[in-house]
Amino acid sequence: MPLGQDKVAVQGFYSCTPVKLSGENIIVYGPKMIYGINDSLDLFGKIGSATYGTTGSTVVGIGGKYAVPKTLLDVPLNIAAVLSYDSNSGKDVAWSTISLGLIASKYLRNNFTVYGALYGVQNSVKVSGSRSADSNDIQWGLGAKYQYNRKYGFLAELMMFTAASDSYSTFSVACQYNM
Repeated sequence: MPLGQDKVAVQGFYSCTPVKLSGENIIVYGPKMIYGINDSLDLFGKIGSATYGTTGSTVVGIGGKYAVPKTLLDVPLNIAAVLSYDSNSGKDVAWSTISLGLIASKYLRNNFTVYGALYGVQNSVKVSGSRSADSNDIQWGLGAKYQYNRKYGFLAELMMFTAASDSYSTFSVACQYNM
């Protein structure tokens, strides 16, 4: 669900993606700011750190989420479209990702919301001394949000994708403070 017009939220996020070929994890963490443009559209930006083995880098991302008004769809779910761009750069690596997808969510009760996501993702990776690797992937996953009260919320999700003919998963958690 969108924040609402002129509302602001701050998240602290952490994600972990195990890389099977190397036995290492890609860890990304940092703050994310969300701003409600109106009752349907949120814009967000993030800056964080990423590590892969002993390599560190900086992650910068921007994006938006548009919640389809309930009057347009006669379904018992909330539907939103998401577009985002992340850029990750460090001493020996440059990685950018463009994502376009849909999220379907359902408020259950007791402040719990569950959601499913389906994204098309375009990755471009350049590691020093190697050829650049570009890929187009489908990413899907499930998540849950618990809104403790009007100010604090907690999110957890598991996203799955395929790269180099192998399946991968990313586990993410976030804490959100609504200002």
